[in-house]
Amino acid sequence: MNPIIASGLISLGKDLLDNTLLHPNGPIRAADGAAFSKSLEEADGVGQNNGISAILSQYGVDSIDDLRKIHADLRRQLLDDPALASARVEAPGAAIHLLRTTDGSYQASLSNGKTITLAPDSKVAQTAEAVHRISTFLGQGVSTDRPGAILLTS
Repeated sequence: MNPIIASGLISLGKDLLDNTLLHPNGPIRAADGAAFSKSLEEADGVGQNNGISAILSQYGVDSIDDLRKIHADLRRQLLDDPALASARVEAPGAAIHLLRTTDGSYQASLSNGKTITLAPDSKVAQTAEAVHRISTFLGQGVSTDRPGAILLTS
Protein backbone atom coordinates (compact mmCIF):
# COMPACT_ATOMS: atom_id res chain seq x y z
CA MET A 1 0.00 0.00 0.00
CA ASN A 2 1.16 3.50 -0.72
CA PRO A 3 2.71 5.01 2.46
CA ILE A 4 0.85 8.30 1.99
CA ILE A 5 -2.51 6.53 1.83
CA ALA A 6 -1.58 4.27 4.74
CA SER A 7 -0.68 7.22 6.97
CA GLY A 8 -3.87 9.01 5.95
CA LEU A 9 -5.98 5.96 6.81
CA ILE A 10 -4.21 5.56 10.15
CA SER A 11 -4.85 9.21 10.94
CA LEU A 12 -8.50 8.87 9.93
CA GLY A 13 -8.87 5.75 12.09
CA LYS A 14 -7.31 7.51 15.07
CA ASP A 15 -9.63 10.48 14.64
CA LEU A 16 -12.66 8.20 14.40
CA LEU A 17 -11.64 6.33 17.54
CA ASP A 18 -10.91 9.53 19.44
CA ASN A 19 -14.18 11.18 18.44
CA THR A 20 -16.58 8.24 18.65
CA LEU A 21 -15.47 5.26 20.70
CA LEU A 22 -13.16 6.85 23.24
CA HIS A 23 -15.17 10.03 23.81
CA PRO A 24 -18.79 9.27 22.85
CA ASN A 25 -20.23 12.14 24.89
CA GLY A 26 -17.64 14.69 23.78
CA PRO A 27 -18.55 17.92 22.04
CA ILE A 28 -20.15 17.50 18.66
CA ARG A 29 -18.46 19.50 15.95
CA ALA A 30 -20.23 20.62 12.82
CA ALA A 31 -19.09 19.02 9.60
CA ASP A 32 -16.47 21.10 7.85
CA GLY A 33 -17.26 20.69 4.16
CA ALA A 34 -14.30 22.78 3.05
CA ALA A 35 -11.84 20.68 5.07
CA PHE A 36 -13.40 17.48 3.72
CA SER A 37 -13.10 18.73 0.14
CA LYS A 38 -9.51 19.84 0.71
CA SER A 39 -8.59 16.41 2.09
CA LEU A 40 -10.14 14.74 -0.94
CA GLU A 41 -8.28 17.01 -3.34
CA GLU A 42 -5.01 16.18 -1.59
CA ALA A 43 -5.76 12.44 -1.73
CA ASP A 44 -7.01 12.61 -5.32
CA GLY A 45 -4.57 11.19 -7.81
CA VAL A 46 -2.78 9.11 -5.18
CA GLY A 47 -3.10 5.35 -5.64
CA GLN A 48 -6.59 3.99 -6.07
CA ASN A 49 -8.28 7.24 -5.04
CA ASN A 50 -7.70 8.75 -8.46
CA GLY A 51 -10.90 10.58 -9.46
CA ILE A 52 -12.75 10.31 -6.15
CA SER A 53 -13.06 14.07 -5.61
CA ALA A 54 -14.73 14.52 -9.02
CA ILE A 55 -17.29 11.84 -8.21
CA LEU A 56 -18.00 13.30 -4.79
CA SER A 57 -18.30 16.81 -6.19
CA GLN A 58 -20.77 15.49 -8.75
CA TYR A 59 -23.00 14.21 -5.93
CA GLY A 60 -22.45 17.18 -3.61
CA VAL A 61 -20.76 15.18 -0.86
CA ASP A 62 -19.06 17.26 1.83
CA SER A 63 -18.99 14.90 4.83
CA ILE A 64 -18.36 11.26 5.58
CA ASP A 65 -22.03 10.81 6.51
CA ASP A 66 -23.12 12.15 3.10
CA LEU A 67 -20.58 9.84 1.50
CA ARG A 68 -22.03 6.78 3.24
CA LYS A 69 -25.59 7.75 2.25
CA ILE A 70 -24.65 8.32 -1.38
CA HIS A 71 -22.72 5.03 -1.40
CA ALA A 72 -25.76 3.09 -0.15
CA ASP A 73 -28.06 4.84 -2.68
CA LEU A 74 -25.74 4.23 -5.64
CA ARG A 75 -25.20 0.59 -4.64
CA ARG A 76 -28.97 0.08 -4.50
CA GLN A 77 -29.41 1.80 -7.91
CA LEU A 78 -26.78 -0.49 -9.39
CA LEU A 79 -28.43 -3.63 -8.03
CA ASP A 80 -31.82 -2.40 -9.31
CA ASP A 81 -30.51 -2.12 -12.88
CA PRO A 82 -32.63 -4.45 -15.07
CA ALA A 83 -29.69 -6.64 -16.14
CA LEU A 84 -28.46 -7.16 -12.57
CA ALA A 85 -31.97 -7.49 -11.16
CA SER A 86 -32.86 -10.24 -13.64
CA ALA A 87 -29.58 -12.04 -12.90
CA ARG A 88 -30.39 -11.90 -9.18
CA VAL A 89 -33.82 -13.40 -9.88
CA GLU A 90 -32.30 -16.21 -11.97
CA ALA A 91 -29.69 -17.02 -9.31
CA PRO A 92 -30.98 -15.68 -6.00
CA GLY A 93 -28.15 -17.07 -3.87
CA ALA A 94 -25.30 -16.02 -6.15
CA ALA A 95 -22.71 -13.54 -4.94
CA ILE A 96 -22.15 -10.58 -7.26
CA HIS A 97 -18.74 -8.95 -7.62
CA LEU A 98 -18.20 -5.65 -9.42
CA LEU A 99 -14.95 -5.63 -11.40
CA ARG A 100 -13.15 -2.97 -13.39
CA THR A 101 -11.62 -4.49 -16.50
CA THR A 102 -8.28 -3.57 -18.05
CA ASP A 103 -9.98 -1.40 -20.67
CA GLY A 104 -11.76 0.62 -17.94
CA SER A 105 -15.23 -0.85 -18.38
CA TYR A 106 -17.13 -2.59 -15.60
CA GLN A 107 -18.48 -6.11 -15.22
CA ALA A 108 -20.69 -7.82 -12.72
CA SER A 109 -19.49 -11.35 -12.10
CA LEU A 110 -21.85 -13.80 -10.45
CA SER A 111 -20.66 -16.76 -8.42
CA ASN A 112 -22.63 -19.09 -10.73
CA GLY A 113 -20.24 -18.16 -13.58
CA LYS A 114 -22.41 -15.61 -15.37
CA THR A 115 -20.79 -12.28 -16.30
CA ILE A 116 -22.65 -9.10 -17.19
CA THR A 117 -20.67 -6.43 -19.01
CA LEU A 118 -22.00 -2.94 -18.40
CA ALA A 119 -22.18 -0.82 -21.55
CA PRO A 120 -19.41 1.80 -21.51
CA ASP A 121 -20.61 5.41 -21.19
CA SER A 122 -24.04 4.25 -19.99
CA LYS A 123 -25.71 5.50 -16.82
CA VAL A 124 -25.28 2.10 -15.16
CA ALA A 125 -21.55 2.13 -16.00
CA GLN A 126 -21.23 5.58 -14.43
CA THR A 127 -23.03 4.32 -11.34
CA ALA A 128 -20.75 1.26 -11.25
CA GLU A 129 -17.69 3.50 -11.44
CA ALA A 130 -18.94 5.65 -8.58
CA VAL A 131 -19.78 2.59 -6.45
CA HIS A 132 -16.39 1.02 -7.18
CA ARG A 133 -14.42 4.19 -6.38
CA ILE A 134 -16.40 5.05 -3.24
CA SER A 135 -16.28 1.44 -1.97
CA THR A 136 -12.52 1.39 -2.50
CA PHE A 137 -12.13 4.77 -0.81
CA LEU A 138 -14.24 3.72 2.20
CA GLY A 139 -12.90 0.18 2.25
CA GLN A 140 -16.47 -1.14 2.30
CA GLY A 141 -17.40 -4.25 0.36
CA VAL A 142 -13.87 -4.79 -0.91
CA SER A 143 -13.60 -8.46 -1.80
CA THR A 144 -11.01 -10.51 0.04
CA ASP A 145 -11.31 -13.31 -2.52
CA ARG A 146 -10.93 -11.23 -5.68
CA PRO A 147 -8.38 -8.40 -5.69
CA GLY A 148 -9.81 -5.16 -7.03
CA ALA A 149 -13.40 -6.41 -6.88
CA ILE A 150 -16.26 -5.01 -4.86
CA LEU A 151 -18.73 -7.47 -3.35
CA LEU A 152 -22.23 -6.20 -4.10
CA THR A 153 -24.13 -9.19 -2.70
CA SER A 154 -23.12 -12.30 -0.86
